Amino acid sequence: MRVRDRFRSDAASAIPGGDVADALRIEGLSVRLTRGDAQRPILDGVDLVVHAGETVGLVGESGSGKSVTSRAALGMFPAGAEVRGRVIVGGVDVVGARRSALARVRGGEAAMIFQDPRAGINPVRRVGDFLGERMRRRGIGRAERRTRCRALLDSVGISDPDTTLRLYPHQMSGGMLQRVMIAAALSAEPGLLLADEPTTALDVTIQAEIIGLLMERRAHSGAAMLFVTHDLELAAAVCDRIYVMYAGRIVECRPSGSLFADPRHPYSVALLRATPRLESEVPVVPVPGRPLSLAEAPVGCAFAPRCPHAVDECLEAPPALVGVGDGAAACIRCNDEDPRR
Repeated sequence: MRVRDRFRSDAASAIPGGDVADALRIEGLSVRLTRGDAQRPILDGVDLVVHAGETVGLVGESGSGKSVTSRAALGMFPAGAEVRGRVIVGGVDVVGARRSALARVRGGEAAMIFQDPRAGINPVRRVGDFLGERMRRRGIGRAERRTRCRALLDSVGISDPDTTLRLYPHQMSGGMLQRVMIAAALSAEPGLLLADEPTTALDVTIQAEIIGLLMERRAHSGAAMLFVTHDLELAAAVCDRIYVMYAGRIVECRPSGSLFADPRHPYSVALLRATPRLESEVPVVPVPGRPLSLAEAPVGCAFAPRCPHAVDECLEAPPALVGVGDGAAACIRCNDEDPRR
């Protein structure tokens, strides 16, 4: 069975601009580092929307700006960065927000599930102390905290919650610990989940299990989710819409089915060709060339040096996002009959 068939959401696809609530709205977000040799912004004019109850994918190679974008929703920006634009979560613009407002966003409006579960938990604290910390701050008594923590662990498929609550992180496998992190993220009933490559650090044999659990619990809670991954096929399987990012810019945004079936930006095409598919005999083709470094600041399209279809016009100015069918793409050829020519 294909990945797309196993995890595809039944939620209707949504396009930005509909009359629905937004769990996350990013407008014109630019993040620039001024230290060292950095010349190009880490993020450059990013616009992104996650509607309430929607699962949105953010796809691209390492270094494209995916993690910086997802962490921006919590007001977590690189030290010393110059930040412009707006990032609205729960009615709060986290860019320049006061500590009290950020605490409200981070304490209940949004929650992060990190790539490496061990990076998000204190290694010298027991699981029970970690899960119960937010409850303790809200004045919930020890007995009630334990009851709620047991229920949280049971909800993510941990069969012996009492034993697990007494364990330290180093006593647990990566898959078990990621289950704990999913439970912790959902404990405050956030309106927005930020999943930053949540299975990359796990064994291949349990990745599908964790993704299935995450989608099940997200659907149960009704939370919206921004799902960050380098795997376009996985994003198509679990997301309603997908944003493709390259060199700090959004280069395509489409409903997942449309993007997977008919990508309109050459970078999206290259990512699909580089994705292994067990059910297909089509060979995997690596994306040619290499991603840009922060010291490189091209005048035109950032993908042009790697694009087999680039023309002189591509080198003159960064292409703007333009409408293409049911979405948008940033390529002067995105409305050609076949952009892969």
